[in-house]
Amino acid sequence: MIIFIIRRGNKDELLKIKEVPFTFSKEGGDFTDNSLSKNHFSILGYNDKEVFIRANSKVIYKDKEVIGDFKLRENEYFIAGELEITLAKIEIGIKPEEEVSKSQPTQFIDVEEAEVAYLKILSGPDAGKIIEIEKTGIVGRGEDADYRIDDQYVSRKQAKIYVFDDKYEIEDIGGKNPTLLNGKVITKITPLHSGDEIQIGKTRILFVNPKEKPETEIYKSKGVPVYVYGILALLIVIIIGIGIWFYNTQRENKFNALISSASSTIPIVSQFETTDQKIKALERANSEINEAEKIKKNDPRISEIKPLIEKLLNAWKDVKKAEESINAEDYLSALSSLENAIKVLENDKYVNNLYDQLLITTLVQQNYAEAKALFEQGKTKEALEILNLALNRTPDHPQLLELRKIILESQKKKPTTSEIQTKLASLKEVKPKEIKKETKEVAEKPKTEKTQLEPSIKIDVPNLSSINLEATQPQINLDVTLDETKNLINAYEKEHNLDKTIRIATSILQNDPNNVKAKYYLRLAQKEKQALAYEKQGKKNEAISTWEEIMKLDPSNKWAKEALLRLGK
Repeated sequence: MIIFIIRRGNKDELLKIKEVPFTFSKEGGDFTDNSLSKNHFSILGYNDKEVFIRANSKVIYKDKEVIGDFKLRENEYFIAGELEITLAKIEIGIKPEEEVSKSQPTQFIDVEEAEVAYLKILSGPDAGKIIEIEKTGIVGRGEDADYRIDDQYVSRKQAKIYVFDDKYEIEDIGGKNPTLLNGKVITKITPLHSGDEIQIGKTRILFVNPKEKPETEIYKSKGVPVYVYGILALLIVIIIGIGIWFYNTQRENKFNALISSASSTIPIVSQFETTDQKIKALERANSEINEAEKIKKNDPRISEIKPLIEKLLNAWKDVKKAEESINAEDYLSALSSLENAIKVLENDKYVNNLYDQLLITTLVQQNYAEAKALFEQGKTKEALEILNLALNRTPDHPQLLELRKIILESQKKKPTTSEIQTKLASLKEVKPKEIKKETKEVAEKPKTEKTQLEPSIKIDVPNLSSINLEATQPQINLDVTLDETKNLINAYEKEHNLDKTIRIATSILQNDPNNVKAKYYLRLAQKEKQALAYEKQGKKNEAISTWEEIMKLDPSNKWAKEALLRLGK
């Protein structure tokens, strides 16, 4: 049996053909209509995939005039006279008891009698196609889609329609282009009602649920007469107002494309190799958000995405400032810039490593300057204590070793003040060792392994032997510095009380936000607490990684060494 949908004006009827050949004619045929010519066309036969038709007079098939034989597949249509004929279904193997009497080879059923909901393609490559919705399924361009739409602008899996008894819902499932329902972007699972219009890609679809409202009633309520399914965009534009629909649709599509592009930058920014590339990507995303805001200022997605992009952009600009300060050997300024950035980029490995490196650098500089000042005051024991803390962080630094040598020699033979000044002045002539720009860790990685490349900077840490400590010594208020940090150092180095260390460091930073020692010991204690928490939670890999970060901050840290041995590393 073959089932056709015959459309006359705005009225649809079902035609069931039980026997072939079957003739359509102005008069004397199996089916008659005054708009047809005599023996206009005939249905010659069919199989499970297509129907064979012979046109004796002109018909319009796929926008071309046809006279002669052609084949029609399900959901395809052609026009003869004032009739539009769509092949709805081919049924093979109908039981005899289901057939009607041979004296009545045709049967007309109004479309309003249909029970199953369906999608009617109004415009696009599949214009005129009717798709019955029988179950929950995927709408898309892919071959495995339950409800397939042949439109290159539709994703393979564009949307999902849910069927619950007589209720229907639709959800956008992440297509490249948005799914629109009645002109609005779908952002969550949304109910479908008979008469709703869906737009995906360049295809407009009418959803019809006959049990809720049949198709003829839909167009009555809309006040729009339907003459032909499958007429493309030009007729639709004329019906709804020339230019207005197209303009609004384009603006909506542009807005969604800008939002999509800007938001997709956020999760991939860490994949860019250099800070400059990250900044450039975020500036482009920020520009897209600003352009989208001109179209729809109050859209909630803008208020959600824009502050995040601006925050990330400013953070990476601070990282860039830090890199420039490092190249200028202004490590205190670099540390200040990174402290602003790390509040936002707390999970970025490169930023965290750079911050730790700068902490070591500035701490060693400060310890070096303090040790010299104490030695000049004749406080040899205190000077050696401070100097040994610096050597714990960088045991091979030539200027630190030379200063310790001078101090030890002075204990054996009491030099004059003039001799002390002469020996201290000679420290400026001690040249740091030349080292390669890339660290051992990076150098040993296979060339085929993709890594996040760090920008070229003038320091290479944890090996600080390339830094001239004399060139960038910080200003030291010795009495204040020693008084403030004595308890802090004891709390960590001798008592190893992490909570006390954090409490003292926080107190110092409230009065002196630039105190490098407080920052250093605060970070050590916080990382150690995090590592211990990971161990308690059974997260071995995370614990090992954190203990290794502590070893980079403090190469002589005995608690980190013990933990790594305990964890089998």
